[in-house]
Amino acid sequence: MSELETKLCRVCGETKGWSEFYFNKRWCRPNGPCKACHGLKRREQVRAKRIAALAPWDRDPGCPEEWRPIPGHDGFEASDMGRIRTWTPNGHARHYDRLPEPTIVPTYKNNRGYRSAHLGGGARALVSRLVLTAFVGEPSPGMEACHGNGVRADNRLVNLRWATKKENEADKIRHGTLCHGERGTSAKMTLEQVVAIKQAVAAGERTCALAARLGISRQRVTEIKTGRTWRKALASLETKGRQP
Repeated sequence: MSELETKLCRVCGETKGWSEFYFNKRWCRPNGPCKACHGLKRREQVRAKRIAALAPWDRDPGCPEEWRPIPGHDGFEASDMGRIRTWTPNGHARHYDRLPEPTIVPTYKNNRGYRSAHLGGGARALVSRLVLTAFVGEPSPGMEACHGNGVRADNRLVNLRWATKKENEADKIRHGTLCHGERGTSAKMTLEQVVAIKQAVAAGERTCALAARLGISRQRVTEIKTGRTWRKALASLETKGRQP
């Protein structure tokens, strides 16, 4: 096998034939590490991701766990570790169908990252609200389940509290999970560009001159200047800047 048909793997340091590598379709040449090292690295990444996503009871099966019934959902209980279980088959709360041992209700992550559980009869509820309802009580009108550490899938009781929408939005800004600024679906500018515009306006540069120099409309510059847009992104940047 000639040198032109071999390649050195940058991970294991072995020289292997082109067939042992994944090809770059554009240049028709082997790209990156060999297939064996690529597969090993991928498996390690998947394993690390799964371990990071494990709940505390999966990491330490011996940790204590307290269960309490969920008001309004007969036969269902929530634990302070964020799990839901049922004493009835198929989620139907009937006393003569009570199981000798409870079964854990599987939870599903929705498109916003929150865990929800099926409670039978087509009913579905967020796990965070179920845990708070079982241990703290029913919320007042307008209250939301707030995650203290910003991890939406962490439904332990110590991480949850009832809070107003304003307090919940403030937590999202502090945790960096609020969909605003560059994370917005319609964002066309970066945070660095917005900061540069604010600094130029503070230095006295006129709106029309600034818009012409950056190639954007005067309306967009005015909205950034007055705080109509990018207000929350700039507020979160200032909050991070004040943290030690």
